[in-house]
Amino acid sequence: GQGPALPVVVMASDRIVLPVEGGPGAANDPSPIAETWQRWNDYGIGLLLEGGDKGGQKGELRQAEAVFKKVADLGLADGWVNLARVYLREGRIPDAREALEKAAAHPGAAAPWVINWLTGQINERNGLLDEAIASYESVLASRVPDRGFDFSGDYEVINALGGALYARARQEPTQDPAREHFLRRAVEAYRRTLAIDSENSSAHFGLGLAYAGLSREAGPGILPPPRDDRRPVAGLERAIIELAMAATEAGVGPDLRGARAVDLAATISRFLAMPPPEFVSRPEPLHEVVERLGPACAAESDPAARAAMARALKVAHAALHAMFKPDVTAEGRAVAVARRDNPAADQNAQSIVIHSLHRPGAPGVEAAPAAGPKDAVE
Repeated sequence: GQGPALPVVVMASDRIVLPVEGGPGAANDPSPIAETWQRWNDYGIGLLLEGGDKGGQKGELRQAEAVFKKVADLGLADGWVNLARVYLREGRIPDAREALEKAAAHPGAAAPWVINWLTGQINERNGLLDEAIASYESVLASRVPDRGFDFSGDYEVINALGGALYARARQEPTQDPAREHFLRRAVEAYRRTLAIDSENSSAHFGLGLAYAGLSREAGPGILPPPRDDRRPVAGLERAIIELAMAATEAGVGPDLRGARAVDLAATISRFLAMPPPEFVSRPEPLHEVVERLGPACAAESDPAARAAMARALKVAHAALHAMFKPDVTAEGRAVAVARRDNPAADQNAQSIVIHSLHRPGAPGVEAAPAAGPKDAVE
């Protein structure tokens, strides 16, 4: 009773009175959820969402499959769509594709953007990247003004598009214009996400990969040599901002812009190797690099200067990803400590929790006796 007051939204509620022998009869009102299919569908969604995405903690997917088949039997396309979600979670890709085909052919077809989103994931897993890219772009282009729907800002879909474009680039030979074309498109996609959420770790990770690819596309040995006028250790955060401005200066030649970008990458690495300075924001100068150098790299026509800028951007985005990604090590340690110290929390941390009705302390069951001296010694 001392936890934070979290907002709770009641989607629906119901109540049933059970008859007891010797007691009054039970008269129950009809469920407020009148549609039978909706109750089945909501039940299936609960089963689907109960678990995680990995290992044996994926929830009750077999039960969810049976429930969504019932929804499909009741004549609703939602049953086939949600069956596709179950099959995707289980890795049953051919079954997922078949379910989506039935959903799309259904007389009361489900929302096309949902079908395109799931189809894109299926195509991506099957290596059909051009088809996956088209599906994701179709979702982002979806607009339903009457319902206030505009999916152009859905950064989960944007990131999926960026990932598919990066994977598509890797199918082309190195130093091939097609490879660079897809890498540039991947950069554009991930930068759309950062325009919505500047701390999105997935976008920073994807940009680090894409810019690393672009820095290599110019060919080996094309990067200009680093200059020797290194900034002093003090004030490196300011030096980063100044170098970002200098590397994007339009009035100088491409050789100098490229050399400054090489200097910038080295300065960022030195900045990250230092202990965090007091009263200085580590992400702030890196955000400045991203905002200034990103558009300049896209507009740069000189291959060497563009490769140097891409190298600096790769270092900046990799650093920002490391700063913003969840600390899974700390999370794992905290969970392990909590589960070790609290048996009830340990049991309830499972995706599927089954409580024994005969456990000590359960209603109607006597509590376990306190340990005596002999028990404590043992």
